[in-house]
Amino acid sequence: MRHPYTIVILFISFALIGAIDARAQADARESHLAATQSAIASGHWMEAEKEIDQLLLRWPKDEAGLQLKAQIALFKPIPDVSAAKKAISTLPRAVRNSQTVKELDLWIDFKYGSSFMPSVKLMLHQRRAKKLVEDDPNSYLGHFILGAIELSDFRDTHNAVRLPVNADMESVLENLSPATGGATNKNYLSNGNPLSYDIPILRNDAIGEAHGDQALTHLAFASLNGSLRELGLRYLAETSARRGKYAYLDSVATNFIRTNPMQASGYLYKGLALFMKGSVTDAEIYFELGIDKLPEDEKWIYTDPNLVLSTSKKMDEPTDQNAASDYWADQDPYWSTPVNERLTEHRSRVVYADLVWGDVDDGLRGWDTEPGQVQIRYGWPQRSIQFQDEMSRYYQLDYGYRSWIFMDPSKTGQYVFWTPRSDRAAFSGLCDRGRMAIDYAVCAEEWLRDDPERTQIDQSKRLDLKSSMSVFEDVNGRTVSLPLCFPTTDQLPGPSVTIFDRKAGEPIPASGRELTFAERTRHWSEMPCDIGYVVVQQIDMGAHEISVEVDGQRSFATKRIHVDEASSESGFRLSDLLVARLIEESDLSSSPTIDSHSAETGLAFNRMGKTIYPKPELSFDSGAPVYLYFETYGLEEGSASTLQFQAALVPGRLNNDTAPLLGQIFGMKEEATVSVEFSQDVSGPTDSRYVILETKDVRQGSYVLAVRVVAQRTGEQAVISREIVIK
Repeated sequence: MRHPYTIVILFISFALIGAIDARAQADARESHLAATQSAIASGHWMEAEKEIDQLLLRWPKDEAGLQLKAQIALFKPIPDVSAAKKAISTLPRAVRNSQTVKELDLWIDFKYGSSFMPSVKLMLHQRRAKKLVEDDPNSYLGHFILGAIELSDFRDTHNAVRLPVNADMESVLENLSPATGGATNKNYLSNGNPLSYDIPILRNDAIGEAHGDQALTHLAFASLNGSLRELGLRYLAETSARRGKYAYLDSVATNFIRTNPMQASGYLYKGLALFMKGSVTDAEIYFELGIDKLPEDEKWIYTDPNLVLSTSKKMDEPTDQNAASDYWADQDPYWSTPVNERLTEHRSRVVYADLVWGDVDDGLRGWDTEPGQVQIRYGWPQRSIQFQDEMSRYYQLDYGYRSWIFMDPSKTGQYVFWTPRSDRAAFSGLCDRGRMAIDYAVCAEEWLRDDPERTQIDQSKRLDLKSSMSVFEDVNGRTVSLPLCFPTTDQLPGPSVTIFDRKAGEPIPASGRELTFAERTRHWSEMPCDIGYVVVQQIDMGAHEISVEVDGQRSFATKRIHVDEASSESGFRLSDLLVARLIEESDLSSSPTIDSHSAETGLAFNRMGKTIYPKPELSFDSGAPVYLYFETYGLEEGSASTLQFQAALVPGRLNNDTAPLLGQIFGMKEEATVSVEFSQDVSGPTDSRYVILETKDVRQGSYVLAVRVVAQRTGEQAVISREIVIK
């Protein structure tokens, strides 16, 4: 017989062991739940599913675990609705009436429920979602469903108009063009016939705006937390874009980035908001951050020139990064600014088109739709309207110079170019080159092939700088001479001149150039082109792209030049032909150093014992002398050579094949308007010369200047030419 104390001790031991085991099981359960919730919050759905399956394997009827199982099944990348329904049905009835389960049950009905009597179902969903929000103002799923319903209504009413009951839709579409008139909420569609009546249309933007504002309120909650926060932000961004409330989008996207720093969408939407608010530099920073987080196959969309190039000019290699870089550099209005304004505008259009024309539920991206392609290429329209009949829904994007009409026969929001009924085919005819046409499905292909893309960056203040570049060889590099003619304007000269070498990748600093431009006190209109300024820059033998940019008080002017890579030929050759208004002998001689971070500016420059005043605009008054400067290279070192020089001026224009014209110049020089010929001995491998041509009694028109130099001992020769205008 056991001692009574022994029995007590055994009982206490078993109780302690049971308590310890229960505590261990509770800790294990809490660990699985915490790990699951953490994985859901970070979007690691596979990890979340693994954790919850382990929990339910040990505790198959755990209420919290079953709710998380249903949540994971519904919101993971490939939803499993049947698994979610099974998990919910396993819960006790009392738990199924909880707020969380009601939210999940509503989502199943809203997202995957029957489509029978959709308007009635939508009304019931909206009523249930409102009840969820009333019971819990922080019900993120309730707010999301309310926001999604309001956004759907906003899409249907945004820019929507109503036509008269008796209006013939085909006639309206065939003649749709913008017109003015009417009260605040009434406009007209004109059929373009001055003898016919305009078609009145009714619109009430207040209805659409109310739906948009309600959507923004609910979607702001939905984007803060919950499994649908990224989709909530996407819907909010679309609503903000349609509504034009970019300050609101900026604020919400900032909060989203703070809590979801690895999601690309927050950065892209903030970039769009900043661009539309006018902060182009900050917008590009966020676009870069967002694009860096995208999948590799999607990054290219934000740089692909084929989205804006005419179809006849598409790049041969669809993903040629170097060609894309060159294209966007050519489009960049300012190389001296930290961002490419045109590329930032393009990225804004891509984000906007994806928001407005894409369908996230069907995986359709905005840039793959026909309206999206138009908007990416041409920007934001001047006027947009949508209307419908019993057959289809229609949308018009009007840019003033061209109007595009799309149709949505299924009324699902997926628009294509409108085409008339077969019985109206006689109206289609040929696509005109004006702003309207009948068969958009046919004409759109022609227009997208031939129309240039258009920037909406303000170009009204941009002025051209006239110039004529010349390149000369040095011992270890080359010198570029770029005379500039400032535009005629009534404003004071700009505060700064920037010289940007794309190869160097940065502007030449002010310490490396004399900004003679900014020291002028006269108006640009008092600086005629024959007193231009010249920029002289030293470069290496490689290819260079240089941009000279002048900022004015109310305008700016730019000049882009491309310098080809130096030829590898070592034989007898000539420099470019520089045309000047004056050349004088000088004791000064430049001793260039190859430094891409230095440049000089002034009225003239010194080179090889000559002071040269180059002409930026190659036009001369009749009777004015024409100075020609050039250099010879490749002569034999240490021996004297006799060179024969010929220069002539003949009427005509330069083209791609100048050989016949140059043969005429030097083969029948007696027919030249002006000609000069002489011989001279030179020593050394490099020499410079200038020639003066008199233009007295020369008639106005276009002329070709040509210089031929022949090395008499070897018979080698070289020819250079320029086109000038005599006024």
